[in-house]
Amino acid sequence: MSQGSDVEEKSPQILRKLAKEEAKPSVEDFSVAQIKVFSLQFNSKGTKVLLGHSKGFTVLDSDSLEVQVKREFGKGVGKMAMIESSNILVFTGAGIDPHCKASEVVLWDEEQALEVARLEFTCRVTGIQMTKYQ
Repeated sequence: MSQGSDVEEKSPQILRKLAKEEAKPSVEDFSVAQIKVFSLQFNSKGTKVLLGHSKGFTVLDSDSLEVQVKREFGKGVGKMAMIESSNILVFTGAGIDPHCKASEVVLWDEEQALEVARLEFTCRVTGIQMTKYQ
């Protein structure tokens, strides 16, 4: 009888281990000591969480907190915005080693993994917002 109870106790541990191996990366995969978060914003519909951090940016699903996009430049990303759930993002640089100047805004296409445009302003960008043009 003790063997049966031992198996019952280990079953949840095994299931958790299997679930963790099959699961997509989540917000728990970030090491707080290695990454400094500069901004946390939502997309225009509130369905995605946009994190600008010291190594790049990450996009999470706001319900499950599963990582949807993780882009590491090795340089800091600050303010971010995304139209609805599209592949187009805009962001500024941040931190000690920024991806771009604080006076620049990068237009990024995640589907192609490339910078589409870079806008330069005369002063520091303090906020970004994107809306869908109809």
